[in-house]
Amino acid sequence: LFKQVHRADQLVDPKLLKVAVERSGLFLESQLQQLVSVGGLLPPGDLKAELLRLLNRVNRKLKHPSGIDHETLGLLNKLKQELDGAIAKITLHQLEASQSDSSGQTVWSFEIPIRFKESVAYLSLSVTRDNDPSDKLKPADQQDWKAVLSVMAPKLGLVEAELFLRGQKVSVVIFSSENKTVQLINNQIDQLRVGLESRGLDVSVLLSREGELKPKQNKASSSGCVDERI
Repeated sequence: LFKQVHRADQLVDPKLLKVAVERSGLFLESQLQQLVSVGGLLPPGDLKAELLRLLNRVNRKLKHPSGIDHETLGLLNKLKQELDGAIAKITLHQLEASQSDSSGQTVWSFEIPIRFKESVAYLSLSVTRDNDPSDKLKPADQQDWKAVLSVMAPKLGLVEAELFLRGQKVSVVIFSSENKTVQLINNQIDQLRVGLESRGLDVSVLLSREGELKPKQNKASSSGCVDERI
């Protein structure tokens, strides 16, 4: 499972990022339904599918504990709790994405594991589309999209970004909890602007600030979607 996690440097490639999103577990059931209709096999790497496979293996071990010492049995029970919590979190994100909220917005929320050498962090990503009935009369290039990204990166601390997109016009504000991280981002921010513009986007705002985006809300943590507290 660890070997299937993309490295941080790989996710700057839009194609690999697209693959990571598709394998986040958010689309597992729809992919399975499509396979039932047209045939074929589910490609390896879907996060929810891999967690379900691992949970099945752990449950088989716990069902037949003969020969397993007490310490290992305790670790298996702890792993089972973490797997149950991880799957529950992905399922909750799927339910949230299946309906609009009271303000008429559809929200897709998911987490993408990222490999930093021998450790794993989780990129929390929330994408919102305004489903206001009046927007149906607007052309696609005038509809509003918003994305919020959050990751607790090793040695960098909490890094968040808020993006607004209408047509090809994009605004990006990056928040970092550590001053040194703000400086690192500011040193590379012109390259980020060039990268966005090279993909046909009109960058109206691009800022890097110290602080947190929304201090009162829960932030990304190193436990990510595998969290036994759920």
